[in-house]
Amino acid sequence: MHRLRIELLESRITPAFMSFRAGDGFTVSDDTFIGANLPQSPQQAATQLEVSGSATATGERQALLRFPNLFGNGSHQIPTTATIRAATITLFATSMSTSTVPIQFFRNLTTWNANLATWDYFADGLQVDNTELETVPIVTQTMTSGGYQVSSQLIADRLIAWQSGVPNGGWAILAGNSNAHWSFASGDEPDHTRRPLLSVEYTAVGEHNPNYAELSGQPPSPLKSAWFDWANDLRQRRLDRVPTDRSSTFYFAQNGNDETGWGTIDQPWKSVAKANELLLISPIDLRLRFRRGDVWRETSTLQIYSDGITVDDYGDANLARPLFTRFQPVATNDWVGLPSGVYHTSGFSTVGWLREAADGFARIYYRADSLTEVESRIYSWWYDDIGNEPASSGQPTLYVNANGSPASILGGLEVAPGDGKGWTVDGDNNRLQNLRLEGQGMARDGFGYGLKVVHRGQYWEFVGQNLDIYYTGYHSFGQIGQYLGTTSVVTLVNVKAGFCTNRFGNGAPGGGDITVFVSYADWGGNEYYQYDCEAVSGALPSADWAPQLGMKHGTALYTHVGQGGQMRLLLCWKTAAGLSYNPVASINILDNSTTANTLDDVRGYIVEDRPGPIASWWQKQYTVSINNILDQQSLPAPYNPYRTLMYYGPFQIGGFLINCTAKIDARFQFNGRFDFLFGGQDSTKYINCHLDISNAIMPSYFRNEYLDPYGLASAMTVTNTIISIQSSGETGVNAVNDAQHLSHNAYYLPNLTANVNAQYTGDPGAVTLPQRFAAGMIPSPSNPIFNGGFANGLEYDQNRQPRGTRRTIGPLAGALLPTPTDVRIGWGVRTMSLDTNSIVPSNRTDRIFLAFPDDVDVKSASLRLWSASGAVTLGGFNYQSTSRTATWTLNTPLSRGTYILEVDSQPIKGFHVLPGDFDGDGSVAASDFILFRLNFGGTGFDGDFDGDGAVGATDFITFRLAFGSSL
Repeated sequence: MHRLRIELLESRITPAFMSFRAGDGFTVSDDTFIGANLPQSPQQAATQLEVSGSATATGERQALLRFPNLFGNGSHQIPTTATIRAATITLFATSMSTSTVPIQFFRNLTTWNANLATWDYFADGLQVDNTELETVPIVTQTMTSGGYQVSSQLIADRLIAWQSGVPNGGWAILAGNSNAHWSFASGDEPDHTRRPLLSVEYTAVGEHNPNYAELSGQPPSPLKSAWFDWANDLRQRRLDRVPTDRSSTFYFAQNGNDETGWGTIDQPWKSVAKANELLLISPIDLRLRFRRGDVWRETSTLQIYSDGITVDDYGDANLARPLFTRFQPVATNDWVGLPSGVYHTSGFSTVGWLREAADGFARIYYRADSLTEVESRIYSWWYDDIGNEPASSGQPTLYVNANGSPASILGGLEVAPGDGKGWTVDGDNNRLQNLRLEGQGMARDGFGYGLKVVHRGQYWEFVGQNLDIYYTGYHSFGQIGQYLGTTSVVTLVNVKAGFCTNRFGNGAPGGGDITVFVSYADWGGNEYYQYDCEAVSGALPSADWAPQLGMKHGTALYTHVGQGGQMRLLLCWKTAAGLSYNPVASINILDNSTTANTLDDVRGYIVEDRPGPIASWWQKQYTVSINNILDQQSLPAPYNPYRTLMYYGPFQIGGFLINCTAKIDARFQFNGRFDFLFGGQDSTKYINCHLDISNAIMPSYFRNEYLDPYGLASAMTVTNTIISIQSSGETGVNAVNDAQHLSHNAYYLPNLTANVNAQYTGDPGAVTLPQRFAAGMIPSPSNPIFNGGFANGLEYDQNRQPRGTRRTIGPLAGALLPTPTDVRIGWGVRTMSLDTNSIVPSNRTDRIFLAFPDDVDVKSASLRLWSASGAVTLGGFNYQSTSRTATWTLNTPLSRGTYILEVDSQPIKGFHVLPGDFDGDGSVAASDFILFRLNFGGTGFDGDFDGDGAVGATDFITFRLAFGSSL
């Protein structure tokens, strides 16, 4: 059932919304109607407000409507000092005779009382004479055939006048001609949700929406685990401030009707065009709901230029989110074939992109630059926009190579317009949720947005949650804070976006022009919070650029400032770059942030991202990367010049990395070398990171490409970090080799350079690793990096587990090895699983096996074996990471007795060795002989003392010697 909730939504600062309706905290029912055929009969208790012309059956009728006591200091009053920004009136039409003739709202200049108002009381009804009613109506509006009708126009001006002291006579509602008739629900309608509603948006003097510090306080240090609590709290507060519920709710569905619908759940409207119409006449405090499972295949794009708007879904949660697509199907018989196998059609004014209708993502088509290129490349298209190609016959023509006739493709082909029009949200306190947008903002030059959010006020807010935005202009999502003195606040949660159109080849590697998520703060300021989002792809493939896998073209997130703008807060948390066709190749750029001298000053946070196999972190100017994992495996060649973990460019930079891992397979890198930094006078601080290069084929260094050898940034520090370079050439560090820059790091540099300047002798707590330490491995106590660093105040590790008092080097806190999933002992070809107090029936045991649930940092010293007389000496050791099994060999087989196995000094198993005790009763007796005799001459387990796989004479000799023994 359609319900309207009228309430003071929250104690907001700016903007504030207040709604007035009889029965919802506003008890006065101040409406009635007067009729020529009811000259002396007051209608103060009527449930309908009648509005009709003189030629109707009832004669002329006029409605009166007033909302008194609007202003003051009461709990349900608008402050007298507030600035009125917008106002609307919502009426519910129960019946009407026409939807083509407008009704008119006039300002009433008289004093009236609903208990006394009659046709004769006003002397032949109300007259439009500037004495009783103003001569110019404040609203002239054609209404639909029934349901909720929303009006705005000059209503806010009337409120401003009443606020200044002008008497509030309310409004008179008159028919637009003599034949029209409407019935509207009055303030006495039993269903209070249908009663007249006044919604007002206003700004309190001297106040603004809260910034992040006013909402959640200043952030704790990123070294503290409390930082995550602060960030979670801020996100939730931002979401709570932009509600889904609004004062008025309207429904849309594909089975709806714009002419006969009422906007209710049982009689919905249909189109995006109708939604735009509603937003124009009723600009505030609305919820527009679109039915799940429906597809809006319209060229219209939703345009929100008002405040307090929610656009979301309703219906069966198992159905797909509402889809708004500008892709339009091309009839298969519209295609004309050419001898080359290419097909063409005309009739399009613009073309943004072409794709297969049944699945536009399984095969991505390539945008060619000529008919010749289309003919040479399957699954490509070209739009001859001026008709120069002879086959175009002077008409704009679309060509496609679909590897056959488009008629053979399931569902055929579809085309999105290339006019650059996408969705726009321009206002405060707006929310989009559970929607899917496709084909929005596409243009040949790339300039267009899938969804553009524009803010023009102090900390204006937008929330986007559970959105898919695909096939767009050069930005899928954009936040625009380009207005002097404004601050744009955006919160995105679970937004997936990508497949952007290129800008005529301007998509140079590293450029911000092809950007899935973008935040501009050229003149104003931005607060940008992105959580659990994904940049699924970058630029769509086209002849404008070389679509070579591994080349950067498209950025997952770019934040840009200039002209005095400021990024007041960037918080990018759990954003991934996808693995699909042409993935985004770079992620997380912060440009010219506010200077941060310490971690406590940082306001740019890049948290728990996993950029993907061909991505790298980019950051500029004083950000902090927390718990990020970069796993670049076997990068394609070439990957030049951006072969770095972080790319800065030749200018002063700085930033902090905490608990970050970079795992790089460098075999295909340019010159076989990989530089962790590519920039200028770097002052980056590495804290508990793991930087691992493998398969380099040239001399490789932890270095900065832009600086002279051995001069890596006087302000740079590397602490508690693992630096591992596996190279066939020499290895080393390109850093100032002293305790101020290198401190308590672990190094695996097997071909360390002889040049002392590139060594790490100045590191006072250096740990030299005997072998490469696998990225993602948790250090165990047998590893020298376990508790081998120094106390730097970092409270958590990459998995957000507490570090406690341990000072383990690297991103993962040291921990005891996990309990083995299986403990076995072996001799010859035989093994047996050890349970507590198991009895091993052989005197030839020479191996112990431990199987672990995960790949672990297990060493020879991780296991200790005790007998009654002390520690047992262990021999060789081997660990297989694929099977996660560690094997220790024994110098001497275990003799009869009791033993205890310890892992990391923690007892895990106690067992006994008693050769010949096959039944496990603690003695070798007749029952064991029976078992031995049954297996003698066979291959059974019981009786195979020497582990050769058979029970024979040598085993009998051993058993005879053991017979009669016990523990």
